[in-house]
Amino acid sequence: MATVDDVLKQVSNLLDRLSRPEVNKPSPLGAFFKNPITITVIGSLMVTAGSNWVTKQFQLRDKQSSAVAALESEFPRELAITTHLAMIKSVLEEEKCDENPNKALSHPFVLGLTGKSCKEAEAEYLKYFSLLLEKPAGSSLVKVRALFESPAVDDGAKKLGALIGVLSATAKPACIIDVSEQAEAAYDELVDLAIKEIDGTKVCKTPDVFDLSGLIGKCGEEDLCRARGLPKDISSKLKCK
Repeated sequence: MATVDDVLKQVSNLLDRLSRPEVNKPSPLGAFFKNPITITVIGSLMVTAGSNWVTKQFQLRDKQSSAVAALESEFPRELAITTHLAMIKSVLEEEKCDENPNKALSHPFVLGLTGKSCKEAEAEYLKYFSLLLEKPAGSSLVKVRALFESPAVDDGAKKLGALIGVLSATAKPACIIDVSEQAEAAYDELVDLAIKEIDGTKVCKTPDVFDLSGLIGKCGEEDLCRARGLPKDISSKLKCK
């Protein structure tokens, strides 16, 4: 067992060591980081990393802006053509044009077809349908989903695509009118959400304009079963044959 003198001697040695100048010497690691060359190298790396990050952010914003510009220039046309095709399809089915191609259309859903024959209406349909073969409706939404991180933008673009899918499948006048109006409002909202993210604000909650829960009542199960791109919360409620 150590005596009182031994303990006092150890304490004295410890105090002596602490009072020596070499105790206050910087550690090897501290000396390394204080070296001017090290400071220059690390500083350069930090500046480079920060510069790369800023550059990537500007590049992303440029790509996002281009995607929104493409959406604004292409989607209204895509929606208009898809709606017009649905309306012509409604006329062809309502007038039973497959049974009488030469039948004259007196009061069709599409005013531009008044006085024309079923055969002419079908030719009109094929003309516009060929336009969508070149550039499918909703294709401008793909870049938006790929470049934006906001949950609301991704979900909104997906549901707007589903509305286009419904328009491509239905021939019911009431469904066409309601869905095309919702699609137009959803498009406007999607553009606003995308611009908000470009400005630095990411929206998480999907606005009500993208709510598709009323589609079954508006369009019926048969048309929805043929529609592409419906979200699972809607498709799971359908009893498709």
